[in-house]
Amino acid sequence: MTTDHALEPTTRKDGSPTLPARGYSWKPFEPVHGAYSGAEIDKRALQVRHQLFDLAPWLADEPVYVIPVARFVRVEARSQLLAEAIASKTDAQGILSVGSRMLEAATACDRLAAKLGDDLGLSPLGKAKLKAMTAAGEIGAEGLAELLERGRKARIAAGQLDAEEVEPP
Repeated sequence: MTTDHALEPTTRKDGSPTLPARGYSWKPFEPVHGAYSGAEIDKRALQVRHQLFDLAPWLADEPVYVIPVARFVRVEARSQLLAEAIASKTDAQGILSVGSRMLEAATACDRLAAKLGDDLGLSPLGKAKLKAMTAAGEIGAEGLAELLERGRKARIAAGQLDAEEVEPP
């Protein structure tokens, strides 16, 4: 290893010896993709949320979807940021210059976003499951009301309840 200048010993404030810097150089700073930054994820999540409510307005109407939607938009935002970072590090021949950790994180985010989106009814199968579960819940509520009424009538017939005292639910 050759040096461009002579190394001259110097001393620190405490009197201990040291040598001057040896002319190291580093690569220029590259912009960071933001997939690990909470602030960048939050900015992108706002965009994803607006797009989501345009595509799936039923998610904006029900309070029960608040937490699942918040999870989905954050994961989808991170997934998009990682995908953009990978795309920016692909050259004209399609050769990637990213580490395996970024590829693993992108794959995991894509899988989780697909799962959460499916749970929210954002895929054809997920929407069918959501409709089936909603219909089953409505049928279950109607069946329960009917069962309560039948029980009330049976107790009145058995003399356990007075018909004027108890109103149907």
